Amino acid sequence: VSEKYSDAFLERQTVQVLPEVGCAVDNMDTTKIEESIELQTIQSLSEENIIAFAYNISPEKTRLETVFGQEDNHRIRITVDIQNQRIMSPIRMMWERKTSDTSTGGTIADGGGLDGRTVSRLMGDRIRPKFVENHGDIVDDDGDALIRLPHSICLRKNSGEGGSVEIFLDGKEDAKIQFDL
Repeated sequence: VSEKYSDAFLERQTVQVLPEVGCAVDNMDTTKIEESIELQTIQSLSEENIIAFAYNISPEKTRLETVFGQEDNHRIRITVDIQNQRIMSPIRMMWERKTSDTSTGGTIADGGGLDGRTVSRLMGDRIRPKFVENHGDIVDDDGDALIRLPHSICLRKNSGEGGSVEIFLDGKEDAKIQFDL
């Protein structure tokens, strides 16, 4: 993922490695996606190394993305879609790793030659499949929900007046990102 933020736009290039196409391990197939996204809101908690933004993906649906910076150039991206003031499935959790101080602008796989060994090296040792240990909604009588994700990330839907979605690290609720619905 290569991204540039401004007050109103996000420019993003993503290279996705596709599963087992052709001689998969020797020359992996990829797809490149370039997006220019008009942002509704952008929030940042620099002391916590968190950035979040919201944008419309259709007239009825809003996407919320929150990126938690981690040590060793890693980060975790949580993507949630909201429709009719409801959290929609699936909630996406992606591990990302900065591999260079100079962005390739999504050209890392141009011309082929991206093999399994290179992909494994670029991913690094910390990126492993993670499973939700405590999953599902915990709903109280008011219709609020708390969803606990791996790595102490929590997502809370508040159904009060207008409703909101909060994303925070467990135990650090004072450093939360809040989106009004």
